[in-house]
Amino acid sequence: MHHSITIQQLGEGGVQAVCSCGWRSPVFGADKTTGTMDPLQHATEAADLHEWEMSLRLAVPDVLAPVLFIRSDVEVRQ
Repeated sequence: MHHSITIQQLGEGGVQAVCSCGWRSPVFGADKTTGTMDPLQHATEAADLHEWEMSLRLAVPDVLAPVLFIRSDVEVRQ
């Protein structure tokens, strides 16, 4: 499956990465605790990570894919 990701502005300073496969990142910047560039950078990094993870799924047999994507070191805050 081809993944086409766009960054959407949601108003009130919020941005979100959205993929054609249905994946969505958390909304960044809605709480206004960071500068205007930070939410866009966070959404872009989330999009890059999604594309990277999906490329690994293509390269790894389905049996091993769930093992590779268990990540206890990542905290998602909204």
